[in-house]
Amino acid sequence: MVVIRGVLLTHRAFGSAVLTASLIWGAACGGARISDASVGDASIEAIAGDAGLVSDAQLDADAEAKDASVSVLSTVALQSFIYAQPSPDAAKIGYLRVGATLSRSTEKVDGVGCVGGWYSVAPKGFVCVGREGVTLDMNEQAIVIAQSGPPKRSEALPYAYGTSWGAPFYVRLPTRDDIRDVEGNVSVKTESLARLRRKLSERKRWPEPSLPDNGPPTVLANGGMLENLAGFKLNRQALVGAKSWPGMRVSFLGTFAHEGRAYFITTEHMIVPVDRMRIAKLAEFHGIELAEAGKEGVHLPIVWPAWKPARLWQMSSGKRGAHITEHELVVQESAEISDVEIVLGNEKYYELLHPPADAEDGARYLVRAKQVSRAFRVMELPQGVTENDEWIDVSIQRQVLTYYRGKEPVFTTLVSTGVDGAQNSETTKSTVRGLFRIKMKHISARMKAEEQPAAEGSDKPDPRYRIDDVPYVQFFERSYALHGAFWHDAFGQPKSHGCINLSPRDALYLFEHTRPRVPEMWHGVAATNDEQGTFVYIHAD
Repeated sequence: MVVIRGVLLTHRAFGSAVLTASLIWGAACGGARISDASVGDASIEAIAGDAGLVSDAQLDADAEAKDASVSVLSTVALQSFIYAQPSPDAAKIGYLRVGATLSRSTEKVDGVGCVGGWYSVAPKGFVCVGREGVTLDMNEQAIVIAQSGPPKRSEALPYAYGTSWGAPFYVRLPTRDDIRDVEGNVSVKTESLARLRRKLSERKRWPEPSLPDNGPPTVLANGGMLENLAGFKLNRQALVGAKSWPGMRVSFLGTFAHEGRAYFITTEHMIVPVDRMRIAKLAEFHGIELAEAGKEGVHLPIVWPAWKPARLWQMSSGKRGAHITEHELVVQESAEISDVEIVLGNEKYYELLHPPADAEDGARYLVRAKQVSRAFRVMELPQGVTENDEWIDVSIQRQVLTYYRGKEPVFTTLVSTGVDGAQNSETTKSTVRGLFRIKMKHISARMKAEEQPAAEGSDKPDPRYRIDDVPYVQFFERSYALHGAFWHDAFGQPKSHGCINLSPRDALYLFEHTRPRVPEMWHGVAATNDEQGTFVYIHAD
């Protein structure tokens, strides 16, 4: 335990402080064993819960919002609610994030419970100036810093990300003496990490930082201090806001150099050394857009090897058997197959529609069914879903997600559901099953949980975790969500605490196609009567 310029630090200091200060925008993902840490979390329960399904009248944001092309507002907070009516008791229909520039009405509108005045905003809703960080002053320090690295809504990763090796989070520029006091011999640590990186395969090696160097925020000049957004109450001489733990995943706005060392600025407006972070690598895997029936393109059924490469078999003449070949489908490589299953002996096979490029003319190639995950067209809609509905189908057993319009498949991919498979989601890390609607969408949201006791039959506790700005999060039932996962690429295998992990590219695709839509400059939106959420149907088989 040490004290550095007025900040008490322990191994757990950063986690415990942030979990207390940032409950407004963080949540655990999944079922009962971990959700106790986050039930009632404001970012999910207060928005989606309070909003519910509001009436059309509540969503009338007034014609003034349409004339708001000149007047704008923003917020200095990580989350500022947008209300259905100009009242703090009205339903919360979405929220802004620090740095967003949102068109507003030129004049205040009539409302209650707001000293700074209510304004209607585009495309709907109302915000209260002075409440939850909302401001008309676009020169606020927090806004200027946030606008140096706004979320990239058209990219698979809205921010840059990294995994901490135990980095400190500075709130002012450290001197070389400060670094020695806080971090010890940095060169020994960085050289060790560099050796480790060189030893890794190309697939596992983390990339170099690629963010632009925007220079340090001007407030840091002459020993100035950043106002962090984590809610830490620091004295004016503080150097360090907190200390991360190894494995904590952090998001960044940009980079800059200072005295020969590179630093990130985090989305909570603190400074972290680049050389104490393992940069996230974007997974190469992504799903497949499907062609309409009868049109050229890719069609269901499709298979992928999810665990290990799958060797191909060639049908023998006379359909009496098959022999194994040197050809294979690599992990996560897709292949279109015939609708007809082939049984040889006691084994079930699927026939590839497109044999390998060097196959003999007329040769028929098979893959063993037990070695692949299969996506196929549903014949019946889930009860409650109509031909006019868009919906998402998720198979826990096959680890396959398919997005439909009625009975027409539009997109399919591999996912990672709860690590405990199709067990009881209330007592294990299994994904909840049933028919749901998307309730709340976030461009990004924190997910976290404290250490949990070991599960029955295990002597290992469930370690704590924190992942800042998980990309493209879509909550559909309590703390269960569809979201991007940049920390693994094992899609097709159960991996999560209960949520449905998608490759970041796939998470973006679904986020842009599902409802409710997130308006421009909003960071999150709740489903309403006017725009109900897309159906999500999750089943075991």
